[in-house]
This record gives sequence, C-alpha cells and structure tokens, in this order.
Amino acid sequence: MTTNGPYLLDTHVLLWWLSGDARLSRAREAQIRAARALVSAASVWEVAIKHQLGKLPVSPQQLIEAIASAGFDLLAIEASHAAATALLPTLHQDPFDRLLLAQAKALKLTLLTADRQLVAYGRRVEQI
Repeated sequence: MTTNGPYLLDTHVLLWWLSGDARLSRAREAQIRAARALVSAASVWEVAIKHQLGKLPVSPQQLIEAIASAGFDLLAIEASHAAATALLPTLHQDPFDRLLLAQAKALKLTLLTADRQLVAYGRRVEQI
C-alpha cells in the first residue's frame, strides 16, 4: 500500500535520492517530492560513522547540505524516541533502523525503506 506521507527516509533511501540511484524509481521520487519528507539525525550519525570507516564517500557535512538543498526537514532525536526503541519487538537488530522506526511510530510518519525486515513492524513502514 502506498501512502501520501509524511515520510521518514531510511538512510539508504536518502542516499539513493541524493545520488540519483536507479533503485529509487521516478514514480517514487515524484511521490517523495509531492509529500513532506524528513531525515533523522540518526541517518546523519550513521553516515558519519560509515564515512569515518571509509565505507561512504559522502561526509556528514556534505550530507547535511544536500538534505537542505533537497528541501527535506531534519528530525532531531528526542529522548522519548530513544526510549521507544525498547518497546519494539526484536524483529530487527540494527540500532539506527530501530530508532528510525521508533521515530516514525511516535510522529505518525511512514518510514520508506528497502529493508524487508522492517516491513514486519507494520503500517508505519513502506517498502520501496
């Protein structure tokens, strides 16, 4: 089922958007463009770690600039979001994904992801 947002973009979806990756269809790009889209500070943190490890060429500073240029809103991590991860079933172990999911649920956002494991969490997750 496709929703009309607002959307919280999973980190890989954000990176696909910014790089023009073909894994993000034109139809999905248009859908994101037409809705409110948010990026969590958790995604910036994840990119910072992977950049420092040499796994991603984009720096967190470049990412923040690109997020602003794309017109996406940055979403801060609240203590309540972090605490809400403890309420999630342990269907997925990645701490960044669990935080994104907790934020989506708390703020009634739809998490856009390609991660099949996250779809098991229900209606606040949409697989692209």
